[in-house]
Amino acid sequence: RRVETLRIVTTVTFLLTLIFGIALIKSILRDIRNEQHIAELNKARSDFLYVASHQLRTPVSLITGTLSEFMEGDFDASPPEERKRMLAAAFHKAKKLTNIVNGILAASHMDNFGDFSLPSNVAITAVDVRALTKDGCETLKDKADDKKLTLDYRSITASDKPVLVKGSDQYLEQAISNLIDNALNYTEHGFVRVELRKVNNKLILQVIDSRIDIPHED
Repeated sequence: RRVETLRIVTTVTFLLTLIFGIALIKSILRDIRNEQHIAELNKARSDFLYVASHQLRTPVSLITGTLSEFMEGDFDASPPEERKRMLAAAFHKAKKLTNIVNGILAASHMDNFGDFSLPSNVAITAVDVRALTKDGCETLKDKADDKKLTLDYRSITASDKPVLVKGSDQYLEQAISNLIDNALNYTEHGFVRVELRKVNNKLILQVIDSRIDIPHED
C-alpha cells in the first residue's frame, strides 16, 4: 500500500509539475510575443511619424513662403497671373494638409500598423491620374526652379484626355507628390523627369532623376 500510495503521489506531483511548467512556458512565450509586438508597433509608429513629418514639410513651406510674400509686399507687385498661381498653389497645399491630418487620425485608430486599409469614409472613385501627376509637377515647379533643376513632365499623349483608375484621389495625390518631391530633395543638379505611360493594360508612373543611383546590390 505504501509503495502504491507513493507511486500515486509521485505521479500526481509529476503531472502537477508538468501542468504548471507548461503554463509557465506559455506565459513566458506570451510575454515574449507581446514584447515583440510592442517593439514592432513602436517601430511602425516611428516610421509613420517620419513619413507624416516629411509629408507635412512641403505644404507648410509653400504656404509659409506665400504668406511671406504678402507680408513683405512682393505679392502686390507681382503680375495678376503670378498672384493667381501662388494663391492656387497655397490653397492646394492647405487642402493637402487637411488630407494628411485626416490620414494621421485614421492611422491612429489602426490596431495593427502592418495591415493598412483605407478609412471607411474615403471614397473610391474614378481618378484622373494624368491630372494628379500634372498638378503635382506644377505645384513643385518652384522648388525645382529654386534648386536649378529641370522638372520635365511627359504624359501618354499631348492631349489632356483623362487617364482614369479606380482609387482614392487623396492618397494617390499624396503618393505621386511624394515621389516627385523625394526626387527633387535628393537631386543636386540635372533633371527630374516624370513619365506617365501605358504598358499592356497597366498604367506606369515613373520618376527618373539624374542623381547617383542606389547600388544594385543594395
